Amino acid sequence: MALDPIVPAAVVGTALLFAASRKKKRKKRKGACQPDYVCDDGLEFDPAQGECGECVPAGAIVDPPPGGCGLYPWLPDQVDAEIEVHIDAGTTDQEELTLLVARSVYPLTPEGVPQSWPAAAGDARAECLWDRILIRVNLILAQKADDDADDDDDDGWDPYPPPGPVDIWDWEQADNYPEPGKFHQIHYKGENNSATTLKHIAQKAIAQRVMQLSDDLSLAKSISDDATVWRAYRDLIDCSPWNDAAFGVKHKPGSYKYDTPHGRQIGMNPVHDDVRKKLTQGLPPRRTVQTPGSHNGGGHFAYLWLPPLDDEALLERIVRVDPEYWRTGDSKIMPPPEVLTLGLENVPKAQTWGCLGFETTFEPEDPPPAPPLELAPMEFG
Repeated sequence: MALDPIVPAAVVGTALLFAASRKKKRKKRKGACQPDYVCDDGLEFDPAQGECGECVPAGAIVDPPPGGCGLYPWLPDQVDAEIEVHIDAGTTDQEELTLLVARSVYPLTPEGVPQSWPAAAGDARAECLWDRILIRVNLILAQKADDDADDDDDDGWDPYPPPGPVDIWDWEQADNYPEPGKFHQIHYKGENNSATTLKHIAQKAIAQRVMQLSDDLSLAKSISDDATVWRAYRDLIDCSPWNDAAFGVKHKPGSYKYDTPHGRQIGMNPVHDDVRKKLTQGLPPRRTVQTPGSHNGGGHFAYLWLPPLDDEALLERIVRVDPEYWRTGDSKIMPPPEVLTLGLENVPKAQTWGCLGFETTFEPEDPPPAPPLELAPMEFG
């Protein structure tokens, strides 16, 4: 299944900063030179040209493409195809892959002159593209790692355990501090070590894991503050099929603060089922969210699964789901088998949940309980 491109929040910020900068320059030129605004038929005035602006052919002034970086369009198919070509040729270093792909797919600027790679400091458009290509590189490398670990023999997987109460204390941090491989209870305004945004939850979880691995506070802060890292982990949280099916909500156009491949985000408002309580009772949690601010029988904050990560890769600032699988054969982007076996209630059936190659549909069987979510083959595009 083809995926929509990832649009990190920085892309929006970069585009806004670029637009604001360009408008400021135009205003300055216009005030200093006081050009003649009358152009001949078939021409239009572009104040960004020359010292005082020039008449250019009508239609030549192009608005930045949606989802791009400045005037650069985002070309996900070409980027992913080029990544695959270089991986197949034996290149597996993420920085080298990003450089090769950037040079191949974006050799010229939108103005038609050679583009320098790696991006020069201050070249906001190129830095934006570099970050987006690097995210795709990391995700596809993670997929390849999973594929290499999979011997295509599912006969050795264990059956799902019978539904029953989940010993949830095995799967959550004692003081509710965000940690990969644990559940996390969102609380309003950050009570009990939570946060009000998924960005800060992702950053806290990354810092926690790096501290556990290195006992180096400065390194933990550096990695968790790295926008490429926390955005990629935020995507994993949003794209977990279980999180998405239980808590995902589609915002109205223009009302969301960042983009996701499937167009949904974890609802941060108290519009959800009391998932933690349901799990401890051995009952299937229920999807209750209807819109970002409304629910049907909810009233609680989300109880998120924070996927465990590849520790070695994380210390190299690469975000990958733990390549090991649960004993049932499920990727660890999903909660443990004793949670999956309970299923989820009230989840629309004719819809695909999750993203970044972890898509699945929720098709319960009769009689209940519903089987756990099963992952479709990973696809990128």
